[in-house]
Amino acid sequence: ARSIEWVDLEVPTFARNEAARDRFYAAKSLVRRLGGSVAAPRSLDALPPPGATLVLSSSHWDMFPGRDAALRRWVEGGGHLVMAEMPFFREQFVPDWAPLRNIDDASAAAGPGNAARTRQERCRALSEPDSVRPAFGLARSFRVCGFAPTRLDPLVAPRWSIGDRDGMRMARVDVGRGSVTASTMRGAFANSGIVGDDGALAFAAALDLHPGDAVWFVDEEARTPLLGTLWSAGLPAVLLA
Repeated sequence: ARSIEWVDLEVPTFARNEAARDRFYAAKSLVRRLGGSVAAPRSLDALPPPGATLVLSSSHWDMFPGRDAALRRWVEGGGHLVMAEMPFFREQFVPDWAPLRNIDDASAAAGPGNAARTRQERCRALSEPDSVRPAFGLARSFRVCGFAPTRLDPLVAPRWSIGDRDGMRMARVDVGRGSVTASTMRGAFANSGIVGDDGALAFAAALDLHPGDAVWFVDEEARTPLLGTLWSAGLPAVLLA
């Protein structure tokens, strides 16, 4: 009995209900708490109203003809596009018409000891440079948790950016009357990343979020199953066949 020591341990709990199904559940809750409105359509068939913010993380958003051109017109007309999640299998996830390119991060290259170093640096201190207007009035650093396999190389001077010693990790550039913001920090704005350290502050800065903003989240798109589509749209042909 004299050898027993009672200590408190933090035991992580698994997400439940909507938080378990939606990886941006915490981000949407944050937008609402800060006075914005949230829409979460299941596809990009219709674009947000002019001047709104579109948080786009769908891996196949441009698989249908005409979508890329429509998105460009929407941004040039005053829309704010935020590429929030870099897909694993796409080398270039920013649209070609946006003056932003992502290039491989030399610090994440394979090599002796680099795997452990990458795990240790999953949470990075990202700072606003003197060349941009700070998101919150004064230049500051954000500790953001996420995996960064690439860094950004803007073709024009960014309006806002944060980075570390290895390069730029998030940046916003003007496109027409709108803007495009990209983040190479994979998972930083998902439920587990945004609630850690300065994830929420970095998210608000990346969105340039203000009360009254309309924010649309388009994640992986959902379509009616093929058999259901055939049954509803081509029932006579199916019965005849």
